Amino acid sequence: MAGSTWRSTSTVLRSGASRRSCLPVAGCPRGAFEIGIGLCEDARGNGYGREALALFTDWLFDHAEAERVQAPTDPANVAMRAVFERIGWRLVETLRQLDRDWMMYALTRAEWRARRA
Repeated sequence: MAGSTWRSTSTVLRSGASRRSCLPVAGCPRGAFEIGIGLCEDARGNGYGREALALFTDWLFDHAEAERVQAPTDPANVAMRAVFERIGWRLVETLRQLDRDWMMYALTRAEWRARRA
């Protein structure tokens, strides 16, 4: 796609010696980022995912010139869907890819600013 970039990076947050979360990010069309988050099983339910996603979302809007941040999740992943909703992301579409259903959550710069005001 013209004007698009593809970047991949990972941020691994650690507490002591144990891995807590990983946030890969991919550049989509200019100004849009698609991210994913994975938590070790023993880290789930402690707020680490919510905190990491909120901080990383802020960083993308503050420093990476993001206009939109989005992330897919499995419809059965109720915990992840709740995290997105708690920090202000909204469900924007349900799609089918590689014989699998996905729910796409997103947040735009305007929505992000409104939540911070």
